[in-house]
Amino acid sequence: AVYNGNVFFVTDTGLHTYDAVSVNPVKYGYLSRTFEEFSSATNKAVVGCMCAGKYYFNLMTYHAAFGERTFFCYDTIEGTITAYKNGIFPFALMEFNDQVHVLHAHDSKFVISNLSYGRTAELYYQTAWQDFGAKNVVKSEFEVYIMPSVEFDDNVEMEIGIETEYKKKAKTVMLTSNRVKRIKLNAKGRKFRFWIKAKEQYNDWKLAGGVQISYSLDYD
Repeated sequence: AVYNGNVFFVTDTGLHTYDAVSVNPVKYGYLSRTFEEFSSATNKAVVGCMCAGKYYFNLMTYHAAFGERTFFCYDTIEGTITAYKNGIFPFALMEFNDQVHVLHAHDSKFVISNLSYGRTAELYYQTAWQDFGAKNVVKSEFEVYIMPSVEFDDNVEMEIGIETEYKKKAKTVMLTSNRVKRIKLNAKGRKFRFWIKAKEQYNDWKLAGGVQISYSLDYD
């Protein structure tokens, strides 16, 4: 797939970009186990497409954490990676009118479904590195405010984490649908990134109202 003069593609070792000069890996440690499983598989394939600045792809193999019907989305603008659970096995991904469509089999026939409108649940979300323009200032005492919306259950178990250049800190918490939860994370560093991961493969949940992160600043 091509976007803004860059080629996006997947190999056994991960997601890469090519800018007509060099090949550069898109580094997300979270995906490393997925690609390790993919590289050792004998029967495998990749389908993907670019849509509105986002590269969607599916690794056609079994992965212990997510299984074979998980879609990944790399946002080339925000630098984030998201994993989606979907109940279909794709043969191709296509962009049409700024929407992703999936060619898959159903009742022994080939059909096309809209990925945006399917029963799709987010399993994982990770931001790019952030320093908010203060790269020499230490951030600490992180507090995350988050609210999920769960369709078929009042609660959802999540792992909430902050990673700095020094270490990772995470907590597993039970979140209540449509209620704001505050999570304190004792991390410290000049830059950080945030992740959220569903502990189970819930069918239908999403973030309601986004995520708010507060922290203290130490100007040395």
